[in-house]
Amino acid sequence: MWVRLGRELGADVPARTRSLEPKDTTMSLRTSDYRTLAWVALAAATVAVQFARPDWVVYLCWLGCYFALCCGVIAHNHNHCPTFRNKRIDRAFGNVLSIFYGYPTFAWVPTHNLNHHKYVNRGRSACCGRW
Repeated sequence: MWVRLGRELGADVPARTRSLEPKDTTMSLRTSDYRTLAWVALAAATVAVQFARPDWVVYLCWLGCYFALCCGVIAHNHNHCPTFRNKRIDRAFGNVLSIFYGYPTFAWVPTHNLNHHKYVNRGRSACCGRW
């Protein structure tokens, strides 16, 4: 639909963007997305158990550290490739990830794009001579 509309208006739509257009707004998920949702649910359960039973913190500390690391990776992957096709559900999931990640995922995008994609994990001096 979008490609046809763009052509009708005379816009040139690259072939690459045609495949990225959402085909529907259903909650069709990939296998990796189900694993992501399971890991976030397990992280939430681990936190809930630690609040409910503070005497178990000693035993669940290693699991909490593991899920903290996993949530960082999940937040990174979520910003690169949305988990849900529905934007509202995807934003809500991003808010849940922000709780576990410790930083809002929407605010992380500009910093990530500069450091990881523009400057390719180097200081500014290597790219433009400013730092």
